[in-house]
Amino acid sequence: MSTRDEIWLVDCSLFSAAYDFHLGSALAEGKRPIRLLARPIRPLEVPPPTDLIYDAYFYRATEPLMRMKNKWAQKVARMFKGLEHLSGLVRLTARVWRDRPLLVHLFWTTLPNADRIAIRMIQKVCPVLVTVHNSIPLHGHRPLFNTHDDYVRVYQQADLLIAHAENTKKVMLEWGLDPARIDMITHPPLHLQVGGAEEVQRKPGRFRVLLWGAVKRYKGVEDLVEAVIRARKIVPEIELHIVGKPFYDISETIQKVKDQGQEDHITFDLEFKTEEALDAEIRACDLMALPYHEIDASGAFSTSLGYQKAFIMSDVGYFSLLKVPDAVREHAFIQMRDIDALTRNLVTLATRADIYQANVDAFEEVNRSYSSWSEVGKSLNAIYDRVLAERGQGALQAPSPAQAVSG
Repeated sequence: MSTRDEIWLVDCSLFSAAYDFHLGSALAEGKRPIRLLARPIRPLEVPPPTDLIYDAYFYRATEPLMRMKNKWAQKVARMFKGLEHLSGLVRLTARVWRDRPLLVHLFWTTLPNADRIAIRMIQKVCPVLVTVHNSIPLHGHRPLFNTHDDYVRVYQQADLLIAHAENTKKVMLEWGLDPARIDMITHPPLHLQVGGAEEVQRKPGRFRVLLWGAVKRYKGVEDLVEAVIRARKIVPEIELHIVGKPFYDISETIQKVKDQGQEDHITFDLEFKTEEALDAEIRACDLMALPYHEIDASGAFSTSLGYQKAFIMSDVGYFSLLKVPDAVREHAFIQMRDIDALTRNLVTLATRADIYQANVDAFEEVNRSYSSWSEVGKSLNAIYDRVLAERGQGALQAPSPAQAVSG
């Protein structure tokens, strides 16, 4: 099939692989071939679905260096990754001009000034959509010499913007963006590709709290560790397991755990985990902890919803929009950085079976309330149709059998 029939999804660093794969497959249920352009798949990562055309297009030079154990190789990779991003944008733009896809949809903006120029050049060939996953770009960790306004200018350049939640759209409107150029697409729960073969060995009688995913500053790891230390003075059976690759230095927090003799009850597994391993961790826990300082959409939350676990989280951003009964909210939500409330709620959920079960039931209802990925794919395909029609290209027709065979 000709690339002129394709929709191109672009996530250079594959920041949101699970989301990309779920959405790509949902879009592929429609009438369009879907191509995802990203970095090479790393060892232990789940391969892309077969109904999605995966193009390992970005960072092909620095990715092998980043995977090396040598710290100097990783440092060199980080130094040159920005340059490789620029070269990738040049190559992407040239390829768009050559292959003429129907539409390009960017999932993340990393170097906004360069991305904006690339978008402008691509728009000479086809429309460009940009998804705004977070109202605080990259959770505030901007590359050097890039300001918040630089990201806003990227959003102003796009033909259409996609947000996941009303709180994100509200912030985008505060930036002065045109509401007519913002569409909403929900973020359904994610599903791990697992066989259920792995198991986590739990110590009998313990109440296991889990925080998993990329360990970043906004996730409130320090608040949670302090709250668990305090809660254990009341309920010694509480234990905390933190799983995920760290993106900042948490050595002081680890040392604090050691200094207070909590190593047996507060443990860290700070490395990338396969989906099978994550599945085992979630199944083994009693409570998912999300004491985040800000959030628009959470892959950890979306993935964990289907496991019928209890949740405790900060009443911020996207989490504030979740509809649960007030009696559940009282013990499931805390104000950001309120360690006292976090401690109290940990103790309550660990000791009150009735409150714990009400929490589980409420979040199971939240899980059932989401649209399916298939429905989201249909909605986004309809948005693509509208954008293409406004551009004068019209909605794409389904390929003929001959075209499908030739592809």
